[in-house]
Amino acid sequence: MERDTGKAFGTVLRKARALIEAPERWLPSGYAADASGHWRPVGSDDAVRFSLLGAVIRCGARTADLMAAAREFLEPRSPSLYEILCAADVDLSHEQALEVLDILIAGAQEEQGRHVPKKSG
Repeated sequence: MERDTGKAFGTVLRKARALIEAPERWLPSGYAADASGHWRPVGSDDAVRFSLLGAVIRCGARTADLMAAAREFLEPRSPSLYEILCAADVDLSHEQALEVLDILIAGAQEEQGRHVPKKSG
């Protein structure tokens, strides 16, 4: 199955960014936690804090989609961020996570622009 790098994936990325934009919603490790910092499943109503991966999953994408987009869009633009993201122990700061999402959102928008049918006229 081919990853959707266009509008739908871009929408997921924008929702994920909005979800973790506020520092109090950020979770530096794990996937999701409640307000007290206790682990919760990503889809739980009690989950209010999310890591980058947790936010992307919560908003409707798979980890594999995120990593494929990172390989395509993040690695050429920011090899150091890509390396951190691919590490076994992902240790991104809040600012780095937002930067990753900004780069991926821009990449998804570029990809969508390449696949927009031209109007005949």
